[in-house]
Amino acid sequence: MKHQTLAALALAMLLGISGANAQTPIQNNSDAPVEIFADSTLEWNRVQKTYTARGNAIARQGKMQVKSDTLTAHYSGGQESSGKSAGSTSGLGSSIEKMTANGNVEITSAPYTAFGDKAVYDIASGMATLTGSNLRIETPTESLTAQEKIEFDTAKNRLSAIGNATARRGADSLMSDNLVAHFAGGSDGAMTLQRIVADSAVTVKTARETVTGDSGVYDVAAGKATLRGKVRILQGENWLEGTRAEVDLKTGVSKLFGDAPRDAARPSLTINGVATPPPAPVGDGRVRGVFYPKKKETTQTP
Repeated sequence: MKHQTLAALALAMLLGISGANAQTPIQNNSDAPVEIFADSTLEWNRVQKTYTARGNAIARQGKMQVKSDTLTAHYSGGQESSGKSAGSTSGLGSSIEKMTANGNVEITSAPYTAFGDKAVYDIASGMATLTGSNLRIETPTESLTAQEKIEFDTAKNRLSAIGNATARRGADSLMSDNLVAHFAGGSDGAMTLQRIVADSAVTVKTARETVTGDSGVYDVAAGKATLRGKVRILQGENWLEGTRAEVDLKTGVSKLFGDAPRDAARPSLTINGVATPPPAPVGDGRVRGVFYPKKKETTQTP
């Protein structure tokens, strides 16, 4: 089988979400041999064109490892005909099209470990998908969780966490229904995380505040999360409201902005005798804050 398949699967699952350490340490060890271990059987099915390892199956290539109850590689090519003897080796060296790991999946390439019930890597489309319960990617300081699936599109260098997705680092977290992480490849083969995008309602939590918005983008290099739409910053009982917020996770400083009315100064237009008002404003150009005084402690007279 082609040696790059295991490396590609592990790379796809383990590209990470680190904001502080954006350069991932994962390399594609395509020249390293693939080792497969299993407690039960290692089966070659010429009819279905599969190689299957069962029972605490482990596949290793370089520093990458995939563990699951069952590992299956689907290949194409070979001359599988009824005239071939049972001992024919036709099929060895054929092209692997898909790899599937089923049951208690654990994919590791330090410092990243991914967990799920099933992992599928479709080589033709370049799409790797991790599904199941307790779906997550972890490092000693970070985690990425999702309820539906985690996908990595190798053609577009894009990782998607779908279904109540949450990225955490220490006391900071970024939550949305879907989170999409965009990467760029370097000359050394490593992948650099550029930004994380949330196109739906998003919440950023830090040790100091909670920020909500209709959408958001986290710029990794700048260490800033920008939220747009109906934005609110909560600090205890106090809150601020606007249409755009910039949360600097490096300095701990948050800024709130209000969009100026869109074309509010433009007069109404008359088209075919009908007055057409200008577009509705996005905001009134102002931000709002509500601050509650510190409650005084009351003493009771005995």
